[in-house]
Amino acid sequence: MERKIKVLFIFLLISFLTPISLLAQDLLKIDSLKNLNIGEKDQKKVVDNLNTIAGEFSHNNTDSALFYIEKALTLAQQISYAKGEAEAYFMQSYYYDVLGNNAQAIASLENATRIFTEMGDSSYLSGCYNNLGAFYSYGKNQKKSLEYFIKSIQIGEAIKDSFSLAEAYSNVAGFYDDLKEYTSALKYYKKGLDVDLHYNESENIAVSYLDVGYINIKLRRYDDALIQLQKARGLLAEIKDPYFQTILYHRFATYYNETGDLKLANEYIVKAYNICKNYDYPILMADMLSLKGEILLKEKKYKSSLSVLDSAIAQYTDLESTNSLYDIYKNKAKAYSGLGLHNEAYRFLQMSNMRDESPVTNVIAETLSNFEKEEALKEERDRLKLEQELRVQKDENTLIKVQSRLYFTIYVAILLGVVLVVGLYFYVLKRNHNKLLESNYELINHQKELLQTSYSDLKSSEASLAELNATKDKFFSIIAHDLKNPFNTMIGISELLVENPEIKNTDDYEELMLGLFETAKSGHDLLENLLEWSRSQIGTLKMEPRLFEIDEIIKSTVSFFSETTKAKEIRIYIPTENNYTVYADYNMVNFIIRNMLNNAIKFSYQGSQIEILTSTRGNELIICIKDYGIGMDQETLDKLFKIEHSVQQNGTNNEKGTGLGLILCKEFVEKNNGTISVESTKGKGSLFCIGLPMSS
Repeated sequence: MERKIKVLFIFLLISFLTPISLLAQDLLKIDSLKNLNIGEKDQKKVVDNLNTIAGEFSHNNTDSALFYIEKALTLAQQISYAKGEAEAYFMQSYYYDVLGNNAQAIASLENATRIFTEMGDSSYLSGCYNNLGAFYSYGKNQKKSLEYFIKSIQIGEAIKDSFSLAEAYSNVAGFYDDLKEYTSALKYYKKGLDVDLHYNESENIAVSYLDVGYINIKLRRYDDALIQLQKARGLLAEIKDPYFQTILYHRFATYYNETGDLKLANEYIVKAYNICKNYDYPILMADMLSLKGEILLKEKKYKSSLSVLDSAIAQYTDLESTNSLYDIYKNKAKAYSGLGLHNEAYRFLQMSNMRDESPVTNVIAETLSNFEKEEALKEERDRLKLEQELRVQKDENTLIKVQSRLYFTIYVAILLGVVLVVGLYFYVLKRNHNKLLESNYELINHQKELLQTSYSDLKSSEASLAELNATKDKFFSIIAHDLKNPFNTMIGISELLVENPEIKNTDDYEELMLGLFETAKSGHDLLENLLEWSRSQIGTLKMEPRLFEIDEIIKSTVSFFSETTKAKEIRIYIPTENNYTVYADYNMVNFIIRNMLNNAIKFSYQGSQIEILTSTRGNELIICIKDYGIGMDQETLDKLFKIEHSVQQNGTNNEKGTGLGLILCKEFVEKNNGTISVESTKGKGSLFCIGLPMSS
């Protein structure tokens, strides 16, 4: 999705996109400003007028706008007018962006950012960061783009600024949209809409309705989506801006495509295309080509669909924008499948699944995760601060009450002292007063100790919560990333088989079925390890230690993998005398030996050997499994047994791994009061050893 750039100039009374042609009143205003500059002695006002003249030109008069901006820049630099110079750079970046000169747009905006930073102008800085994020989003540095949007949000929230806060929210929502996390995207689009509604800016409200409507289409909330798109159309009918009209037509085309009315979808695509022919909107043109290709695919016009989709790919590639390519690859896979070209279909299906494996996708997901954590911590800090202020206020009120009562007591004492014996009563009153002070002092000290204890408990809970959140985040990351990939592949292959029954009679059928089997097995192994791990984490895994012979497990495990070792021609050597007993949980030890031997087989070369060794060390039985396979480097060894660094490595026959097996092995060994160690050399093999108690 294209990022939004908002160029609102505080010193101008226009929006960042003016109408297609200059109206008569705009021409009069420009002529008036030119005449003012002829006799104006204040050079700063001349600079401001030049900037205003540039702002009065639409993007259809970009050359004229840049001409006046250059004049404003030159004069502002000559008279050292920082504000005028920064505002000119700010506008200049927008017009360079309209011309498609992204590098120059970034350079101009960085100059504006530098000057606004020196001036301490947070409002403009928020706008600069938002626009920098949008400019960088055109290229490959998506992480830098997201970081600029987050900076814009942080500054905007701190100063409660509407200049760019709504746009920054929407741009962060766009990254969630790219990750297909539509619920989070909707949350930030609604935040942007709330800001626009608060300040009642019609153009901004219309754009926000377009965004909220679009994401509701993705969430299949079609009724809500149509209502929001219709609201946007009503507002844009008055604004009549070609850029936003193009976006509106594209969103309606998307809606009718998703709801199955391809005729109306085509009509709106044609409307959008006709506008784009007269203006240079490269991102929107790429989006329309992608949608048109999908519509042709649904109409079963496979060759036409492929041609249009290739045009979309070329357009996105020229713009160095890769976020939308994965969905296009998936549609190309369907088109090739429709033409019976199953090898090509399978190739593009695999390319479409590469989104989740992309390092950029992982970096963006991590950056957003850190942003959410910071937002949550900020909300928690605000809540604690408010509670502290309320407690302080309560204490002050209590103190006032105590003081009032004390003054009343003194007053009564004075009155009674006049009537009664002054000396005696004064003595009694003073003694009682001292006792009250001591009691209050002790009470205050006790309350202080309670507050300090509560604060320490809160800090400890916060640290524990952070640790649990880190484990939870990794657990769900494994589920969302590793478990989703096998299902995506199985769904894709199954879809090919269902939609093309004739494939059973082709040479591809066996290859597809083998891929389906390997993917299902990989997913099953991951799910099994995840279930074991989760049971160990929540304490539902029961420990039942007893004495048993280790030889029983070793022989059954070797037998279990007999077919696998036969296929890879691997010989397994076990000790002839192996009648040692251990005191441990039988099922856990069986799981440990099975995972260790499975890894040894997986990473062994064809025709190699594996050795299972046993020895004693005091009251501990040492069981080692040695292979002569691919081995591991030191960096990989350092990451073993750590949930935050799940190690995944394909076997010598491209066998898939989950990265959880060894983590579970370590937990199970430690639950049985044992030890685990590993030695490995890259290219020479690995030696895994566990130690288990031989008696209770």
